[in-house]
Amino acid sequence: MANAVVLLYDVTNQESFNSTRFWCDSVRKNARHSPQIFLVGNKADAKGRRQVAGRLAAQFARQSHMHFAEVSAKDPGSVSRLLYKITAYLLDGETEQKERVGKAAEKGCVGCVIA
Repeated sequence: MANAVVLLYDVTNQESFNSTRFWCDSVRKNARHSPQIFLVGNKADAKGRRQVAGRLAAQFARQSHMHFAEVSAKDPGSVSRLLYKITAYLLDGETEQKERVGKAAEKGCVGCVIA
């Protein structure tokens, strides 16, 4: 039984992002309980090739009740921080984290809504 699901998409590939709606719906439909879903954009470093705006992805995540972050596999630290934050979220409890997620998402904060 999973407590968290990471939906990873490529910020340089719009179709990759578009498919996350299907996967989100699939998780919610087939999970025995409600795992926390983290929408994560990869290749955040690829500024000139970006096809998915961070604000659009953050808005979609917020509307779909998911957490949001962007990382770059070229920066292993960003991936490590993401994994640490997911773990902390699961261990620290939901109430405090939900408040932080909501506040950061309202500000359009990209890559920090699970900080």
